[in-house]
Amino acid sequence: MGQNLPYETRISPSITYGTQVHVYGTSTGDRFEVNLTNARGDIVLHVNPRVSDRQLVLNAAPGGGWGNEERKSLNISSGQSFNVIIMVTEQAFKIAVNNQHVADFNHRMPFTAADTVSIKGDLNLADVQIYPGFS
Repeated sequence: MGQNLPYETRISPSITYGTQVHVYGTSTGDRFEVNLTNARGDIVLHVNPRVSDRQLVLNAAPGGGWGNEERKSLNISSGQSFNVIIMVTEQAFKIAVNNQHVADFNHRMPFTAADTVSIKGDLNLADVQIYPGFS
């Protein structure tokens, strides 16, 4: 029993310091992505595990224009279940994969612009949990 893709859900209550987005699933192929976006077309955070490359690609696209990619090594295998945790801090999004901190992605635009989590790609999406931050 999983979620249909592409998957979208509103971030509610609104994103603040301490907000956490937990994504649970199973990789079924080469790549998938978790994006924090809004209706204006901003991609505030793009988390793109590339399984065959063993890399985690991070980026942002304010107004739809991609910035420089940041790459970190990643250890997810196709067919393996995983979790991705995104936590908002004052300086950055902290990203953990399988409960291990992988990267800090410094904010390139106000994180408060993000109001939606969207997920697509080669995965079976089991669950998405959003935990409110500090109001």
